[in-house]
Amino acid sequence: MKNSLFEEELKKDLNWFTKNFRKTLEAYLKNFPQRYKKMIFYFLFPGGKYIRPILMFCSSKMLGIKKEDVFYPACCIELIHNYSLIHDDLPCMDNDDYRRGRLSLHKKFSESDAILIGDGLLTLAFEILSDWQNMKHDIILKVLKLISNYVGFDGLIKGQFMDLEGKKFFYVKKDKKYIKKYLEDLSINKTAKLIEASIIVPAIVSNLDSKKMNVLRNIAQKIGLLSQITDDLI
Repeated sequence: MKNSLFEEELKKDLNWFTKNFRKTLEAYLKNFPQRYKKMIFYFLFPGGKYIRPILMFCSSKMLGIKKEDVFYPACCIELIHNYSLIHDDLPCMDNDDYRRGRLSLHKKFSESDAILIGDGLLTLAFEILSDWQNMKHDIILKVLKLISNYVGFDGLIKGQFMDLEGKKFFYVKKDKKYIKKYLEDLSINKTAKLIEASIIVPAIVSNLDSKKMNVLRNIAQKIGLLSQITDDLI
């Protein structure tokens, strides 16, 4: 596929996801107080680049799966990503005042609001995944296990712990090889694993064999590391 055609397909997928993501959230939050919905939609729209859903759709196309069939896990991962950003911006974490060119959620509203909205998005992510339509229960359980593992104590949370701890001892530890390995492990857990999950979910849906799955995992992890390195340089 030529670059122009590929970019056109990506744009279509992006527009499709943006429209249906918002529509889905509005349905799930229809009985939620308007004041809190305002905070949620302030942070989520306009969103970021939607890298994770788009990677999931690209992986799906490669494996012959329709993007509609992985929409629910795409929503789940995107909500988890945004919850992590909200908490990452907090004064007790990275203490960032701005996100995507606007005030971060805790600066626009309050710290307590940001903590609760982040918690809510994480919970909503798994509620939406549990409602995954037209998918076999064994597939849903495998995807649930994968995502839970990658965003928990053996993934995103571990990476955040490493990020906070690293800031304390990099000033005294001068071993460059150790620091390089530490930063790589940090990036794998904090960023790459969620990107990896986005690419692997379609492979689980398609029952890809273990050998090909491992190749795809390796590629996905490198894409995740590249994403974090690029973000750090920017």
